[in-house]
Amino acid sequence: MIELHTRQVATDLVGDIEPAKYSGYQIPKQFIATFYIIDNDNVKVTNANAKSFYTWKVKLFIRVTEKETVEVVKTEIYGASVYKGHTVFTTKEDNPFSYGTVQARHYTALRDNRPRLVSVAVQVALQSHKFTKKADGTYQVTIGDNVSIDGKELERINRAVTENSYAKLDDAFYKRVAEIYKQAVLNGDRPNNVLMLELNKERKTVQGYTRVCRERGYLLKAKERGKASPVRKPKTTTKGKTKK
Repeated sequence: MIELHTRQVATDLVGDIEPAKYSGYQIPKQFIATFYIIDNDNVKVTNANAKSFYTWKVKLFIRVTEKETVEVVKTEIYGASVYKGHTVFTTKEDNPFSYGTVQARHYTALRDNRPRLVSVAVQVALQSHKFTKKADGTYQVTIGDNVSIDGKELERINRAVTENSYAKLDDAFYKRVAEIYKQAVLNGDRPNNVLMLELNKERKTVQGYTRVCRERGYLLKAKERGKASPVRKPKTTTKGKTKK
């Protein structure tokens, strides 16, 4: 597994200001967790050289359900660039030319560390957003809050998130697999590669998931392979002999 060295992890609430319950605490119902990761490419990171590396970025779009489960609904990877800190709010459009190319090692690192990243995202969100209920029943939250949670509690939360990161193979799961697959096709991506990244699974595993999706009618059945064509090929002539 590739070891990740992060410069910063930040969480930003999206959508309505509304908390969800999670493991005895309040957490944003929907939020984005942004990880700024040192792009050291297997070079040992030390205090002396840490600033010399570029930084690649991962965004996890997360929602928390009423059943207190954490779901990643979208993942974005940005290539390496100069680290400038976390931008909380801006009206400027993101310039794609300011980033380097997303490398295969970035996908591998994300796949190998995905449960841990989700766990850290939840822990940071719990400690960074303090909700206050107003008289009219709505909530307010300020940027940069600091909710104190001791180490033992954080480790308990870490175990809960990690254990829940494994897929429950029910009907809702296969519908989600089909949605990811279809969206990947629309985006011009290789659907199995996207599923491997989103679900943190090997190729054979996601191929099994898509096979079940086809059996349940959530995806069109793959074209049959090796079946003889119903169209007869025309006769060809080779060295004066007719070949059918």
